[in-house]
Amino acid sequence: MISRRTTQFRIAHFRVARIALALTVLSTLFNCGCQGLCCWTPPWKRSSVTVRSPAPVPAYSVFVSPEFRSRPPQRVVLLPSGQSPGNYQLHRRAIQELATQLRQIGAFEIVVPRDERFGSHSDNLLQGSFDEREIAEFSDYYNADAIAIVRVNELRPVAPLRTSITMVIVDANESIVTFAVDGVWDTGNQGTYQGFQSYIHDHQALTGLANSTSGNQPPIELQSPTALFSFATSQVAGAVQMAAP
Repeated sequence: MISRRTTQFRIAHFRVARIALALTVLSTLFNCGCQGLCCWTPPWKRSSVTVRSPAPVPAYSVFVSPEFRSRPPQRVVLLPSGQSPGNYQLHRRAIQELATQLRQIGAFEIVVPRDERFGSHSDNLLQGSFDEREIAEFSDYYNADAIAIVRVNELRPVAPLRTSITMVIVDANESIVTFAVDGVWDTGNQGTYQGFQSYIHDHQALTGLANSTSGNQPPIELQSPTALFSFATSQVAGAVQMAAP
C-alpha cells in the first residue's frame, strides 16, 4: 500500500517536470530570437496553402534557324499570303496588328505595303517551295533583307473565340526560311483563355474596352476578335523577340 508521503512526493515530482518542460520550450523560443513566439499563428487562424497552377503551354510552335540568330534581318516587308482563305480585309487587319506588335519590340524595321500580297502559300514556304524571283522583287523594291509572309488560317468570331496564324520569314539574300511561327489561339482552352484575360487586363488602354460588361456576360473585350488578334500577334512578336539575339 502506497503511503501518503509517497503520493505527495510523486505529485511534487510531476509538477516539477511540467515546470521544467515549460522552461525548456521558452528557452528554445528565446534562443531563436523570439521569432517563433512573435510569428507563431494558432492552427485555427492559419490560412490554407495556395497552390499555383503551372504556366500555360504556349499555343504556338516556332522554328528558328542559326542564320536568324547570327544575322537577324534589319528591314522586313510584311505581307499577307496570296492564298490565305477568307476575307482579304481580315488578313490586312492581322497584318496591321502584327506590324504594331513587331514595331513595339523593335527587333527590326517593318514595312507594310498597301494592297500587296505574296503569291506563294505559307505551307509551301515552310517546305522550301516558293518563287525566288518574287522574294527578290519585293526585297529590291522595298530595300529589305527579308520578307515576312502572314496567313490567317482560321477565325471564329463567336464565343469561344479562336484564331490560327502562321508567319514565315524568308531571307532575301539566301532565299531560305530563317524563322517561322505557327499557332492556334482557342479561348475554349483554359490556359489560352487565362492568358487572354491577363493580356486584356495588362493592356486595357490598348483595347479601349476596359471594364465593359453586359449583365452576367464576360467583358466585351474577351468577346472581341480584334482583341484576340492583338493577343495572338503579341505572342508571335514575343516569339520573334525571344529568338532575336
